[in-house]
Amino acid sequence: MSKYKCPYCGKEYKSLPVLKYHLRTKHSDEEFKPIPQPKNKEEEVKQLSKELDDIDFTKPVQVKKNRRYESKKRKKERLLMALENSLGVITTACKAADLSRDTYYKYINEDPEFEAQVNQIKEMAVDFVESKLYQHIQGGDVTSTIFYLKCKAKNRGYVEKMEVENTHKIEQILIEPYKKLDEHKTTDSSKKD
Repeated sequence: MSKYKCPYCGKEYKSLPVLKYHLRTKHSDEEFKPIPQPKNKEEEVKQLSKELDDIDFTKPVQVKKNRRYESKKRKKERLLMALENSLGVITTACKAADLSRDTYYKYINEDPEFEAQVNQIKEMAVDFVESKLYQHIQGGDVTSTIFYLKCKAKNRGYVEKMEVENTHKIEQILIEPYKKLDEHKTTDSSKKD
């Protein structure tokens, strides 16, 4: 019985169809080398019948999907699932979904519903981080407590620097003093005449 050998990894197979399946699933991105052909059809048929007897059809076979022809809707679903798993980290999600960042931003710009779902995932990530912060505070972590107070209790004085809010208009601060100087100069020059 002749065996077929994979030109890339050296594994041996009993029949040509099994070798071809191996090449498609494991080495699909590599260039194919010539595959040895069986000597005659009768020999190939015998080999195939023997292999079919040996195959366990109860085990599922995993096949790489060709995602090039996948629908845009399915790609968006896959990207949303990856975003949720990565807590909204775009690069990680794009790698997991096997899509580019450009595709992500294209979907964001052209589909408001997709953008709303992404924003919802980002809010979930903030909620998750906030819950972890509360857990640290409850555990007695002083740094987490100080951080929380600096962010959420500014009105009670928990700030490192004073924030000053300007309620005056720019005209009142910059222009009016010069107007008064101009008025004063014109009144002085009219008195000299």
